Amino acid sequence: MTGTQASIATSDDSSCAVSSQKSWGGRRKANSAEPTSASVNGRGNGKAVRRQRAGKADVNGSDGGGSGAITSTQSSAPAYRVTPLQLAAVGSDVHHAPRSPLWAHGGGCSLRPLRSYVHQGAVHCMALSPSGDVLATGSTRGSICLWDARVGDHALLMELRDTRPEVFDRYIEEFLTCCFSPDEKYLLASGARRSRREWDYDEADCKVAASPIKIFDLTGDDSTGQVCAELDGHQEEVFRLQLYREHGSDGDWMMMSCSQDGTVILWRFADHGRTFSRATRERIIPLESMDVECLTDAYVTSVSPSRPTAYETLQSLALQHGLSPNELNGEAYIATHCELLPRTRAQYALVSVDTGLCVIDLVAGCVAAKFPALFTAICDSFCVFAVEAPTTADQSGYFSVLVHGVESLVGEGRSSEQVRASRCLLCHLHYPTAREPRWRLEAVRELGAAAYVSNVWPTRVTVVAGGSVAVAGTERGSVVMWPLADPHAASRVLADAHDAKCCVRQVLPHPHRPWLYSCCDDGTIQVWTTDQEGAQSTQATNRS
Repeated sequence: MTGTQASIATSDDSSCAVSSQKSWGGRRKANSAEPTSASVNGRGNGKAVRRQRAGKADVNGSDGGGSGAITSTQSSAPAYRVTPLQLAAVGSDVHHAPRSPLWAHGGGCSLRPLRSYVHQGAVHCMALSPSGDVLATGSTRGSICLWDARVGDHALLMELRDTRPEVFDRYIEEFLTCCFSPDEKYLLASGARRSRREWDYDEADCKVAASPIKIFDLTGDDSTGQVCAELDGHQEEVFRLQLYREHGSDGDWMMMSCSQDGTVILWRFADHGRTFSRATRERIIPLESMDVECLTDAYVTSVSPSRPTAYETLQSLALQHGLSPNELNGEAYIATHCELLPRTRAQYALVSVDTGLCVIDLVAGCVAAKFPALFTAICDSFCVFAVEAPTTADQSGYFSVLVHGVESLVGEGRSSEQVRASRCLLCHLHYPTAREPRWRLEAVRELGAAAYVSNVWPTRVTVVAGGSVAVAGTERGSVVMWPLADPHAASRVLADAHDAKCCVRQVLPHPHRPWLYSCCDDGTIQVWTTDQEGAQSTQATNRS
């Protein structure tokens, strides 16, 4: 169900149905909104695999080898105890790139197109090497292109594709996420895999197969790269990979992945995290039900500054169709994004699950806090971009988070409409302290605009200029930017570079140069640059 829009369609008998439109294929299907249970190997109704509300996913075979089977069982685990968090010193929990020079002078400059590149198939993901010299772009046609990011021409260096007969002849592969190893010798990528030989009548598409994480060797003499290892564990689409150091800046290199199968998997690289051509499965963390009927101040505050909130909208729709909010929303446990929380010694991570966010404890291997109903359909992605420590005893510290989500649709076919306008949420995730020992989420600002229509997932948002400008793509081929320092400042739109009928999937700033990348379903990668760089290039040309 990659890249879908969930909608609520009404009929004459007042029954409620959920339909999903695949944004990259333009196909529609109708599914029952009644809660059902399904095995992880099946494609569930509505929002993919659904599990019984009373149970919790149980993972078997998590010893680091093979694919663990996930079933729905009653949880017998002891209650999780929240402990106060002491922030570590400023370090590199994650392999962070240096601060981007984009809008380095207060965000006042504008952007213009520098160059556009074409990649076969819809481009869903991008990643820059740690040095910033190479840009990787992954497409839904089973290829990853490597571009020279040292100069503005961005020449194509290599095209990666798994051409092994046992893979190429059997599966259709779509790359939805990728990242470089810290030594830049390997590229790790994953996404969706569909069988060429089996048909899923419910999905009206090729049947989804378990999607491994591929490790491409970039050090060979050939120009195509070879798959040197596959990491098996997830049963459905993999949406996000992130490398990090265990215990903080001096630990072993590890990797975190999240999937539509409702799990987060931790992987340990070989030779105590020093060899990136091999990895073993360290731990599988099953995600829990996001109960939208238990939205209380005990664990969430100020979910949405405006009215109606996503929770109020879900209540109204459920009442209209004679269902409970949980029955209307369903339970898919779809984990579309995960990101380590900085300065937590690699203990905590944030994950987007179904309609909201959850904090997971990577050491304890369980969910520490849940924040449902941020959106009415899917909480798609987020970007953790700042950490604020308390300055006085009566203050709490928090992580600044930019969140993107998808809203449900009312109606059928081309006449369907969103129940709420598209928006991004600027949130403060308050971490537990001795004075207030709980996680708390506060949405402090909604970012929207007339030009901002983005009701497709998965997409990726970002924050540039040291946390002062939020950037997100739209499903109309444009990019919208919001200044965060001034809540009254108008948003800016970058348009006319991508197809206006296609979705911009990701925006990514360059760590060293004033460039912003955007990739789109039309198969293009656009490089945006500042007017200052354009003026400098013109002066250099005139002098020569």
